[in-house]
Amino acid sequence: MLGYSSMNAKSKQEAFFGQGNGSIWMDQLECTDYDTNILTCSRNDMGIHDCVHGEDAGVVCNMFAAPNIRLVGGNDSLEGRLEILHNNEWGTVCDDSWDSKDASVVCFMLGYSRENAISTGTARFGQGEGPIWMDDISCQGTEKDIFDCNKTLVNHNCGHSEDAGVICSPAPINKVRLEGGNSSAQGRVEVFIKGEWGTVCDNSFDDKDAAVICSMLGLPSRNATAKGQAFFGQGNGSIWMDNLRCTDYDTDLFSCPQNALGSHNCLHNEDAGVLCHSYHLTAQINNIRLVGGNSSAEGRVEVFYNGEWGTVCDDNFDDKDAAVVCSMLGYSSMNAKSKQQAFFGQGTGRIWIDELKCTDYDTNIFNCSQNIVGSHNCGHYEDAGVECNMFAAPNIRLVGGTDSQEGRLEILYNNEWGTVCNDSWDSKDASVVCFMLGYSRKNAISTGTVRFGQGQGPIWMDDVSCQGTENDIFDCNKTLVNHNCDHSDDAGVICSKTSINKVRLVGGNSSAQGRVEVFIKGEWGTVCDDSFDDKDAAVVCSMLGLPSMNATAKGQAFFGEGNGRIWMDNLRCTDYNTDLFSCPQNALGSHDCFHREDAGVLCHSYYFMAQINDIRLVGGNSSAEGRVEVFYNGEWGTVCDDNFDEKDAAVVCSMLGYSRMNAKSKQQAFFGQGNGRIWMDQLECTDYDTNIFNCPQNILGTHNCRHHEDAGVVCNMFAAPNVRLVGGTDSLEGRLEIFHNNEWGTVCDDSWDSKDASVVCFMLGYSRENAISKGMARFGQGQGPIWMDDVSCQGTENDIFDCNKILVNHDCDHSEDAGIICSKTPINKVRLVGGNSSAQGRLEVFIKGEWGTVCDDSFDDKDAVVVCSMLGLPSMNATAKGQAFFGQGNGRIWMDNLRCTDNDTDLFTCPQNALGSHNCRHNEDAGVLCYSYFTDCGNADILIIMDESGSVGSDHFNTMKTFVGDVVRGLNSVFFRFSVITYSTSARKIFGFLDFNNINAIMTSIEHIQYAAGGSTKTDRALEYARVSIFNNNRADAADIVILFTDGKSDNSEKTKEEAALLRNEGVRIFSIGVGSGPKIEELQSIASSPSDEHIFQVSSFSALSHILNAVQTRTCQASVDGGFSEWTMWTQCSRTCGHGLKSRRRTCTNPVPTRNGRNCTGTYSENTECSIAGCPVDGNWGHWSSWLDCSVTCGTGNQIRRRFCSNPRPENGGRHCQGSSTDTLTCNLGSCPIHGGFSEWNMWSVCSVSCGGGFKTRERACNNPSPRHGGSNCSDYFTDSDICNTSPCPVNGGFGNWGSWSVCSKSCGGGARMRSRTCTNPSPHFGGKECSGESGQSENCNNISCPVDGGYSEWSLWAECTVTCGGGTSMRRRTCTNPSPQHGGKQCEGEANETVECNTNSCSICNNPAMEFECHNKVHCIDKDYVCDGLPDCADNSDEIPAVCNSGGQPDRTCPEGLYRCPDGSCKTGPEC
Repeated sequence: MLGYSSMNAKSKQEAFFGQGNGSIWMDQLECTDYDTNILTCSRNDMGIHDCVHGEDAGVVCNMFAAPNIRLVGGNDSLEGRLEILHNNEWGTVCDDSWDSKDASVVCFMLGYSRENAISTGTARFGQGEGPIWMDDISCQGTEKDIFDCNKTLVNHNCGHSEDAGVICSPAPINKVRLEGGNSSAQGRVEVFIKGEWGTVCDNSFDDKDAAVICSMLGLPSRNATAKGQAFFGQGNGSIWMDNLRCTDYDTDLFSCPQNALGSHNCLHNEDAGVLCHSYHLTAQINNIRLVGGNSSAEGRVEVFYNGEWGTVCDDNFDDKDAAVVCSMLGYSSMNAKSKQQAFFGQGTGRIWIDELKCTDYDTNIFNCSQNIVGSHNCGHYEDAGVECNMFAAPNIRLVGGTDSQEGRLEILYNNEWGTVCNDSWDSKDASVVCFMLGYSRKNAISTGTVRFGQGQGPIWMDDVSCQGTENDIFDCNKTLVNHNCDHSDDAGVICSKTSINKVRLVGGNSSAQGRVEVFIKGEWGTVCDDSFDDKDAAVVCSMLGLPSMNATAKGQAFFGEGNGRIWMDNLRCTDYNTDLFSCPQNALGSHDCFHREDAGVLCHSYYFMAQINDIRLVGGNSSAEGRVEVFYNGEWGTVCDDNFDEKDAAVVCSMLGYSRMNAKSKQQAFFGQGNGRIWMDQLECTDYDTNIFNCPQNILGTHNCRHHEDAGVVCNMFAAPNVRLVGGTDSLEGRLEIFHNNEWGTVCDDSWDSKDASVVCFMLGYSRENAISKGMARFGQGQGPIWMDDVSCQGTENDIFDCNKILVNHDCDHSEDAGIICSKTPINKVRLVGGNSSAQGRLEVFIKGEWGTVCDDSFDDKDAVVVCSMLGLPSMNATAKGQAFFGQGNGRIWMDNLRCTDNDTDLFTCPQNALGSHNCRHNEDAGVLCYSYFTDCGNADILIIMDESGSVGSDHFNTMKTFVGDVVRGLNSVFFRFSVITYSTSARKIFGFLDFNNINAIMTSIEHIQYAAGGSTKTDRALEYARVSIFNNNRADAADIVILFTDGKSDNSEKTKEEAALLRNEGVRIFSIGVGSGPKIEELQSIASSPSDEHIFQVSSFSALSHILNAVQTRTCQASVDGGFSEWTMWTQCSRTCGHGLKSRRRTCTNPVPTRNGRNCTGTYSENTECSIAGCPVDGNWGHWSSWLDCSVTCGTGNQIRRRFCSNPRPENGGRHCQGSSTDTLTCNLGSCPIHGGFSEWNMWSVCSVSCGGGFKTRERACNNPSPRHGGSNCSDYFTDSDICNTSPCPVNGGFGNWGSWSVCSKSCGGGARMRSRTCTNPSPHFGGKECSGESGQSENCNNISCPVDGGYSEWSLWAECTVTCGGGTSMRRRTCTNPSPQHGGKQCEGEANETVECNTNSCSICNNPAMEFECHNKVHCIDKDYVCDGLPDCADNSDEIPAVCNSGGQPDRTCPEGLYRCPDGSCKTGPEC
């Protein structure tokens, strides 16, 4: 009804788009597929309903598909029976001559790609109903509307059994495009709406709108430029959009504020256009390209001039020239390298440029100083080449430094290089520049005062202020163009030598898997999956330092869609590639892909999993513990516990991907007895072994054990597997060793400090706090490699490999091995993240030094109970949440299919999948709601004031601290915020209301409060501090509460009383707790709020505080109970007996009644709603006539119309409709229309004045098409035209130059050839002149001496007969050096001429007379062969009667005794007659 498609229309309930007001006209709507007007659908009578505006319905329409077609009956919106809307009625299409071209037009109208459209017939998607509107359709496949195709409309010879259908490909067409520009990055904006391309009006169209369009097209949005007044030519068709007002935060043009679609006051001469800047114009525009390199960033330089590509001579060609070439191609000019002597191969054709002399400030090679184009003294062996830096952003550079990591910062803006002023220039600004250049953000240094010399030209930026996280300096706050500086203020930068990795994996469950992203031109982008395979994946893994074996390629955005640029497509790496950027591929940024085709990779992490390592743990409570079993010779078996110790257990854990630290060995079948083989015994692994199969041990399968001696292991599932501490007295201390390149090594103590140590402690599962660094081999000297030196961590990293460091290279020996002592405080291995309090959130667990999530498969309230219990929170009523209820996490998904029971207390021992084994995404992350003991409290800010005066003492203070922790833990609720201060002679703040937002952080802070060995009792100062510094920024919706402890009389009682009164006057409720005999009741009363019996607590000692815990918590909660509404009363009767009336209902603030500082109920205490009882009839009446509309034409004869509406009032409830017409027509005549003159076609061109060298030709036209009449204007333009012709120069015949030198002989012996050539360049043929006649090349024989022939072995002879027939002998074979024999000084054959193997290793028979006796299979005894297969078993194992022994005749395959004949049935007879 609104002109949109009915396809994919979505209904929205419960006032999704906000509540309306006024009447509710419709209820119980029941429209069918064939209704076309909501007013005629089945429903209640108008105005009859039982709804409120909280139930207002909404709709989301498909704005892209054409509104007059739809697909019905398919599995989704991509397929179905085709139905079209004609004469306001839906009908079908006959399948006569229906084909894929017809289907492609339908798919286009629905907003899908024309490609791969499939036509179906014979009612594939069910028979329709109603009319059959079309038959005999014949489209070309290029039409935009099926009504534009050849067809028969209305008339047909079909039934619904021939209804046509369509299946569209899932690729949607881009709904925005640029037309009429010189490249795909510029043009007139066109949008696809209702199955039709249309334009955008330029009213209010600005650069912000342009930026959104460029972003939607996958092009850079920075510096996007809006163009108006049909800058790229006028479009045609609909003008879909007007008055666009996109903001910096919009990402979709269709959701920007604008007029209603199709509503405008524009003509096509106002069509909007856009310029998206791909930093520099492309090679196509710049007439330059690189040829013959391994990537689009390197190659032989070729330029396009005078309609022909040619090369550049390397005379004087240097890095400055290379920088200009790279800049023209959109690459950075930084580190551009020039290459000479046809480094990338010789070109052909013209040599256009010679003697180039570009400067730092040139931006186009054609503008550099050089010879006249085409003038040179070079051959193609001097062709110049270039290597560009494909990683750095192309619009910045560092100039004047000693290397590429430092220099004066210059930026390219408005196609000109300029500098940046150093006002407010700091390291954050410098870090953004370093990132853009492909270096690490860390340790970037900003410099000013022309450290690297003064620049020249414009100063483009001033007052730059970056956060340090931006990806582009243009995204920082800055002043552009305007400044108050000169070049003595030019800013500089020094970047660290650490380059960022140019490849990363994003969106996977670990750093070893994810969507492939590459860093090019200062920007991360994705890789298309076209032709992306396991060889490409292997290169990615290798670049990331991960094993490339078994690397797996993933396509179709397996790890989620990326955003921004798609940098690579059609990668074709081979087994010999080591760098993704040098693999064969499309030019960088050239692709035909969407982000749904983003490529991904699975690398197998540094320990191969159990499946690869042939080892597993069985029978434990988790995948980190169990009986050790190894896979050998096709069979799983156990390990004997003889000598099995912690060093052996450490190797097992390491092979399984767990830490070696704290690995525990278990003996005597601790995890139950296995069965089958016992493969290993007497294991003796060392600290440096990495594979149990390589440790010293008995020969596999040799042992003296039973399964009651099966060995087991308990691994540390929490510590990172690639670090360990060695040589300490316990697992908390030792020499640091790290695992790199499959080998353990140490770390040098240069610059080693507590921040570095804290990162290692975190990786091992301990607290970062109080970590101690040790040097000088405090825990003994290690052995093997020293992997790291000059480590510099911030202390917040999760992995020491993320810190600044030097890897592999060092200047140390093992006397400088670094060590660590960690605190005994382990980090909690479970946490809740993303909730409103520490008692709720997404569940995360700490495993292998890394936080990860838990999948919601089978996750239920029993699992939630265990989580709450581990966090010290009430487990009763714990609730499990799924589907990322508290938001999606990132990183690893550690657990899946948890199945905790009522008896479990530890999440890690609950039944579950192996750690890290799952089939989930982060949209399935599990969450937990733990319920606080006090769930009915209102909002409150609770300040706890602790007495630390001298009379308290350290022990009593610690008791009070424990009590405070218990109070806070019990009151933990989303409604409460906490703060703590202590006081004696003065007050000190421990933490404020805004410092922490989770219970774990609060509890940790309370635990770390140290007694200050205080002085006197200045209670007044504590209360003053609370008033001035704590409650100075109240929450309007929260109660303010103080809990004050004291063990003695205040030094200034009057001042204390005064400060307490000031606090209470500001609405703060004070509880006072007196401990011991020191505090007097009068002072406690002067402090506390009234009534005093509810706000004062007295206990005899600090140890007795626990007796009042529940009372303190309960009264604190009650001090902030908010009011709650009762249930609504029943609705009153309607105020009217017919038509529309009102009814009302009420509720009270009594559930509960607000107490103390609790808030009153917020909301309405009563509400009214409309009610309808059999609406009263209302007859319709005409409203006033409208004014006459403008005449339908501006000249000639036309019509004017005016309208009136039956709305004064509208007919309702059966009332009569208005009588008469709603429109009135009047003829209008404005006189003859002027006819403006128009030109005729041009006549033929005249003959050119010359045949070559440049002449002229002319042509004419007249103003008679039509001639001007009725005041029309005459033609305005030239009546004659001229043009240059025959401009080509006259022909020049070519002549040969001198012969070149002879080439090197093609062979060093055996007869070769050498060549020489001459070129047709003296002169070269020009302008159609003749080519040179005669030879351009000559050859002659050379090096005719015989070549050495190395000897080669003949084929092996047959094996000789075995030396024995059983029990094991040998057999030999030979070969000779005759294939060929060595000649002319060639080498003798290499390798052995003889080879020996074992043979007839089968054991010899136990029978004394094998010819007459049968050996039982158990090899215990023999029987006479006459008893075999006689139906009676004689062997103890019955092997003499089994089918495998007996043949079809029931007899064994044997030889008859001498003198007897063997019959076919196996029997022996005296004669030949069987």
